[in-house]
Amino acid sequence: MPNQTKIISCARSGVPLMEVTTLCSNSWALLQYPHLHNFVHPIYGMPLDKLLRKLTAQLLDAESSQWTLFDSAVRELGLSMSAIMYSLDAMWIPNSDAIESGRLIEPSLPDPKVTVGCAARLLDLATWYNTETSKRIEFPLWKPSVSAGNLNWHGFSNWLNACFEIREDWTTQKRKYEDKELLTSTTQALQQVRMASMYKKIDFGKVWTWIDVQARSNPQYPAGRRETLKTLFMSGDQEPSEWLADDVDDLVMMILDCCDPGNDIMAFIKHRVNSIRSQINDFYNNFTLFYNPNKSSNDSLDLSVAEQQAQDKLVDEFSSKLTAEAPKEPRLEDYPSRVHWLRASAEYRILSKLYANRKEA
Repeated sequence: MPNQTKIISCARSGVPLMEVTTLCSNSWALLQYPHLHNFVHPIYGMPLDKLLRKLTAQLLDAESSQWTLFDSAVRELGLSMSAIMYSLDAMWIPNSDAIESGRLIEPSLPDPKVTVGCAARLLDLATWYNTETSKRIEFPLWKPSVSAGNLNWHGFSNWLNACFEIREDWTTQKRKYEDKELLTSTTQALQQVRMASMYKKIDFGKVWTWIDVQARSNPQYPAGRRETLKTLFMSGDQEPSEWLADDVDDLVMMILDCCDPGNDIMAFIKHRVNSIRSQINDFYNNFTLFYNPNKSSNDSLDLSVAEQQAQDKLVDEFSSKLTAEAPKEPRLEDYPSRVHWLRASAEYRILSKLYANRKEA
């Protein structure tokens, strides 16, 4: 008996994949083996984002050629559409019960008219699904079959229409949720601001939530940047040594760019930001440059009379704190904050220098 040959096609698209020829006699049964009917085109293994890039490139090529396409190019477009539909989990796939009852996938591809007419809309829908929904939405199943008369995807435009209605509903609900979240954060922040005038205490976290809800939609302020500015807003006055005035400017810019102006919350935020800026400026203004009179005249500073008198007064104040014992270096764990420790460390260095000068004298 002569060798037997069989064309193996994709179980999902019907596209020919390979030609199998037997090398032994009486092997027709081998060619009917069920697993030979389960092969699929490699495109079905591609991730959705790669499929979207592929379809985008195909559409650009088609538009550049004014849709004068070879049949093979149209088929490739349809194959990309089919793979995207499976990646969206929008194609009917039989479960075990359906398989036992003989209900299987009927291989299909959109015909050229459907491909040309619907490819761009499918790309739009799938891109939205991939980038905006965190893939949390489900589409109705599309099931091409002979019995339904849509094996060539006739009626696919109606399926797309239904999905775009789902997208509109989802967007509306998302907007309502965002509006509700903004309303809730505004109410809580206003309560905190108004309570602060009576009790002198406030939950800065709720005020920041009001800021963050409005800023998170601005691409100029990604999550990492907002988290840094949150730390500044929450505790910048307690740790001024960790910040610069430019950081406060960045915080102000984000608030002005993103937040609703002209309310009690913004008035409080302005007060809060000014307080943080004042603490940072005070911290850096506390540093004093000392002139060492023991240095040569070539290294001396040209101080005015007022500056020299101020320095002498400050030296006298520190000298009065000197004792017979050498100053002890402060330890960070002995102070309530890094700011207090830094100030104590600066004082220690000054006293140590004065103590050494006294001993030398």
